[in-house]
Amino acid sequence: MSRMRIFLRLRRAGILSFALSLLLCLAPAEASTSTTIEDISIHVALLDDGSAEIVQTWETNVSGKGSEFYIPQQNLGDMALYGFSVQEEGRSYIDEGWRWRTDRPREEKTGRFGIARTREGLELCWGQGAAGRHVYRVSWSFTNFVKAYDDYDAFNVRLVNSDMKPAPRRVRLTIEKPGRPFEQGEVHMWSFGFEGMISLSDGKVQVFSSRPLSSTNY
Repeated sequence: MSRMRIFLRLRRAGILSFALSLLLCLAPAEASTSTTIEDISIHVALLDDGSAEIVQTWETNVSGKGSEFYIPQQNLGDMALYGFSVQEEGRSYIDEGWRWRTDRPREEKTGRFGIARTREGLELCWGQGAAGRHVYRVSWSFTNFVKAYDDYDAFNVRLVNSDMKPAPRRVRLTIEKPGRPFEQGEVHMWSFGFEGMISLSDGKVQVFSSRPLSSTNY
């Protein structure tokens, strides 16, 4: 299985061109034999200054095992991550910032989130909470998300990783530039690494998986 890339060209007044390169990979969640991730819906908004706002909505069924979910953020280069937050049913979790400890029981993580440092980078962490259905809204932003090159502007960023245990049963992704719909003829794209489809619809890049992912998909 290989990777998914999207190249997107935008011409403004016939002069400015824009290219977008997306590497879609899936981020591991803590393993639990009966916990399921039914759906991960991702929205990426590209801003004028090259930063990006990312929102992931996770629909899950949590078992009595495990204590947290986490999203690795590695190889960030000159990107800075800020504004990390977690909500559930409109209720904001308590921010523990850089003080997050992974070696705690479920009860001490419930309703809380934070960032853990690793040798490879960062982990965006939050408590699973009680067993049962949960819908988490996880959001953060990156500076320097889009890079300037001689021919195009581009980005190559992991949004979803392989090796998820459990892997999500469905993934949906939307990429847009608020106030500037993408047009047919400007966007050149293809995808691989999972079974699904990619299209340009309503001025946005849309990606959908067509069958449940395995740990080898991304």
